[in-house]
Amino acid sequence: MGYTEHDLRAALAERVQGGPPDVREIVRRGRALRRRRAAAGVTLAAALATAVVLLVPRLVGIGSVDKVPPMAATVTLRPHPTPVLSGSDRSRPLIKEHRSDRLGVATTITFQRLSHYTSFWVICADPKAFVVVDQREGRKGRSGMSAGPCGVGGFVISGGSPASSRLERPGSVKVWVLPPDPPVVRSGRADNEYRCKALRKDLGLCDGMYLSAELIRPGVVERLAALIGPERGRWKIQIHDRVGATVPWTPGPDEPVTLD
Repeated sequence: MGYTEHDLRAALAERVQGGPPDVREIVRRGRALRRRRAAAGVTLAAALATAVVLLVPRLVGIGSVDKVPPMAATVTLRPHPTPVLSGSDRSRPLIKEHRSDRLGVATTITFQRLSHYTSFWVICADPKAFVVVDQREGRKGRSGMSAGPCGVGGFVISGGSPASSRLERPGSVKVWVLPPDPPVVRSGRADNEYRCKALRKDLGLCDGMYLSAELIRPGVVERLAALIGPERGRWKIQIHDRVGATVPWTPGPDEPVTLD
């Protein structure tokens, strides 16, 4: 490394003020200045090399993002519970409705199933009326009958899970709505099973009251209905179903219970 003109002038100016210039001192100072600059250059080069080493991995990582193939995201949806639709919402699963103004007679309603779960909802003008529903669809010896009081909220039962082949064929259900004041039938003997003074198992009656367990036996409700005969009284049945149902439909707490 050579001396610059500025370095020589500065050294000469210092010596001129104090006397004749000292060439040896000028040379010594120039060599010292050159060593300091060389050392500074080495330090700067080392610092730059270190910075490059530290920066390269970061740059490599950034550059590699574009080369990594994108990963497909998998989203798992939580199943939602089946909503209970009610009120005036016509999207609720009502597939059939039948109204009647007669009690004590059998009524057969046909319908087309939409799923393996079908619900039957009987609503009576008189909550004390008694309901018997037969879902056997004419097949004897198969369980499928239900019986009970109509009640204020109606009588609701859910059908079984029919075979897939039956979903394509029309279904049917037979309904009896019996009057709230059945005739009193006296048998002349007591029975400890129901604690009745007058028991008629063949008619499903105990002291003139309906026996659910007997009315679902084959032929019993038919004999009782023949004895009672038709009477005036309003009721209706709604059949509910929907495609892809996994649970039976039941009326919600805000479902209107009316015959209108």
